[in-house]
Amino acid sequence: MEEKSVTTRFANKVYKSKINKHWRKKKRKRIAEILAKEREEFHCIDREADEWRAMEISKDAANYKVKKMKENAKLKAKEEKKKLEAELEMLLVVEKLQELCSIRIQKLKKQICTTT
Repeated sequence: MEEKSVTTRFANKVYKSKINKHWRKKKRKRIAEILAKEREEFHCIDREADEWRAMEISKDAANYKVKKMKENAKLKAKEEKKKLEAELEMLLVVEKLQELCSIRIQKLKKQICTTT
């Protein structure tokens, strides 16, 4: 009878050991899965942050280019305005000279007419 109880206790111990071993294995597997999931989430968040950072950098670069283009356009417009103003001034001077010339011609014609 005592042998039976010893063998039963031993069998129970072996069974309990198997169950504990199986439970520890499942626990390790679950922990490994959780850690893998956390690592993947971290990498995903890190990737998203990198993408956001790259997008912000490209936006800044594009805004800088647009700003420079606007400045260049302003400078060109200013130069063109100066050029057109100079041409207009030149045209006004030429027009005034032509007007003075025609007045002088008329005066000369009157002189010629009065002397003859």
